[in-house]
Amino acid sequence: MAALSPALVPHDIVGNTVRFTLSYNSAAVFGISIGPWSRLLLILITLVILVILFRMYVEAGARERLVAVALGLICGGAVGNLVDRLLSPVGVVDFIDVGVGAVRFWTFNVADSGITVGAILLAIALWRSAGHSPSASPN
Repeated sequence: MAALSPALVPHDIVGNTVRFTLSYNSAAVFGISIGPWSRLLLILITLVILVILFRMYVEAGARERLVAVALGLICGGAVGNLVDRLLSPVGVVDFIDVGVGAVRFWTFNVADSGITVGAILLAIALWRSAGHSPSASPN
């Protein structure tokens, strides 16, 4: 983080399109704040979600590799952000800043990328399995 200090000062990586800009997110996704108890609530919510995802993994079985990969990405990202939230009272470290000129996406981190890609893969896997399940076929 020292190489990115001070916070909110962009460092061009790929021109102005990809920059590293140190920021701290003490709120939920996209900076949505849930009040002064955000840190504690987000830690508890993350732990509950991790238990649910683990149960999904156990129930998925060995044949559903796409589900396993998706859940692994989501859990890995969730654990990464959880560790950051536990260790830093100022919030999760975000640093990847993508956009063109003044039109920028939200600043995010590698864990957020894992969660996003995992969620997309999980949605695809669940959509595909819904079309192949016995309950989905007409009798």
